[in-house]
Amino acid sequence: MITKKPARAKPSSRRNAGGARVIQFPASERSIDVRKLLIDGQSTPTVLIPAELQKAIDKRARELSEEAYALCREHLQRRVAFTCEYGYPRVLDLAGAYKAIAQGNLGGALANAWITEMKYVVRAAKSAARQSAEFEEKLCAALEESGWTG
Repeated sequence: MITKKPARAKPSSRRNAGGARVIQFPASERSIDVRKLLIDGQSTPTVLIPAELQKAIDKRARELSEEAYALCREHLQRRVAFTCEYGYPRVLDLAGAYKAIAQGNLGGALANAWITEMKYVVRAAKSAARQSAEFEEKLCAALEESGWTG
């Protein structure tokens, strides 16, 4: 069954429960610069490449692009499944699926695992900050009870 997914409520504030600002990574850090990774550090050709060698380069580039195509296709299918399938029995939010495949770029697709790891790091940092604030409150309360003034 294909149906429209209900809209999610968006948070109204960019601050956490403790009032601290939530870190927002700039868009450039949510993606990998694919061109930079493939081209930087490589030598610029200064010698004319023979036609036979250029044919071999073109053939291999096509092979690599076919491999990349298959991976990109699977990535998009999985993105649609992750973001647009819901409920039991499972249904597909078709409008959301078209939106999901239109968003992002190759660098974002390649950074998918990195982004997930960064979300875990942010979650752990928030937890540590909350625990630190709670510990500070307990220490200050204990010091006040003991009559210490600072």
